[in-house]
Amino acid sequence: MTLEQAVLDTLRYSAQFKYPLTSKEVHKYLIFSKKAGYKEVLRTLDILVKKNKILKEGIYYLFSKSPTWVEHRLESEKKVKKLLLKTQEDLKFFNKVFFIKFVGVTGSVAANNINTYYDVDLFFILQKNFLWIGRFFIWLYFKLKKVYRLPYCPNILISQDSLVWDKKNIYIANEIARMISLINKDKTYESFLNKNKWVLRFLPNFDYFIPRIKYLNHNSFLSYLAYPLEIIFFISQYFYMKPKITTERVSFKKILFFKNDYSDKILNNFYQST
Repeated sequence: MTLEQAVLDTLRYSAQFKYPLTSKEVHKYLIFSKKAGYKEVLRTLDILVKKNKILKEGIYYLFSKSPTWVEHRLESEKKVKKLLLKTQEDLKFFNKVFFIKFVGVTGSVAANNINTYYDVDLFFILQKNFLWIGRFFIWLYFKLKKVYRLPYCPNILISQDSLVWDKKNIYIANEIARMISLINKDKTYESFLNKNKWVLRFLPNFDYFIPRIKYLNHNSFLSYLAYPLEIIFFISQYFYMKPKITTERVSFKKILFFKNDYSDKILNNFYQST
């Protein structure tokens, strides 16, 4: 694959979401087999514009003509900026909860691409043997605050000792690369990125944005003490959920709630368009 084709694929993928990219974003999220420098990417973008293979509106590059995409992006960015400030304020209590190690925003909010209706998809990483205890605590907190699912959706909760993502594709790689960190303790976010370097098979330039850290041992005495209680919380919640489980994926170490999983549809559309 040539760099020109890689840039086209990157913009084509973004077009699945009707979202234009800046040159720096094309560089960061470049779908390619190897790293490419920013100047190379910028030069390639200019060549493709001259060849009329892509369009440029201001600082934004688009795969196809759409007069509303740039306007929508600018409006969306203003909304997301305010929304993230509010989210950070609403979730600051979790900074005090020792077993909540990381909270991130994923989905359309993280991608700066929201419509009139939106929710805030949240990704939690919890201390070993506190996943199901933590899930109940998070659910109860949001319920009491009357913000559960409207707007806050704790869709992904994983244990600190199970950071490697099972499903690996361009869609998941982009979701990880675009995730926004709100709360990060004990370099948990950095550990997550380093444990999921498979992302670089799809987005090699994202390597520039992964901090280098030494492996951290997250075991603690409290984790061992919590194990019996964690089993009780797991069994009680799992059997309550089991009759309702459809697309959700639930295990002792991971809780993935995807009621509307559009990833296969997006990937099919993308690969058919290439």
